[in-house]
Amino acid sequence: MRLKLTAFALSLTALLCTFQLKSQRYLEMIEAGTFTLSEIQDSAEVYFANAGTGRGTGYKQFKRWEYVASMELDGDGVKISDKTLARKARNSRRTARLKGDQTLSVNGDWKELGPTYKNGTSGWNPGVGRITGIGIDPSNSNHIIVGGPTG
Repeated sequence: MRLKLTAFALSLTALLCTFQLKSQRYLEMIEAGTFTLSEIQDSAEVYFANAGTGRGTGYKQFKRWEYVASMELDGDGVKISDKTLARKARNSRRTARLKGDQTLSVNGDWKELGPTYKNGTSGWNPGVGRITGIGIDPSNSNHIIVGGPTG
């Protein structure tokens, strides 16, 4: 009796592990880096149709990954690997550093317009944001693009 119970428990454990591995195939597809985004989305749809989309299923994390991955596709629809993206970013920064001596310098009559005070009714630090980049059009110095971490 004890041997049958042990064999049953082992069989059940193996079955559940196999189901879990098979059901999360989309994660393996992401890791492989050779599948198109649409193939991964199809596999994820099958998984989340069974697992649901509620709290703790990983659905929210997948949708975040999907959004970012949709902007990082090559010509065949396959997500460019993180290593390749990191290499391209390093090369871009290196090129920018080498061109650093050639950057456009604009002198002007800059005036601080504010905010110069804290308005206690609208939040902790209203109107103040972090700027992470400024770009000036070389052909039109009145065209300035300012970027921050949120857009």
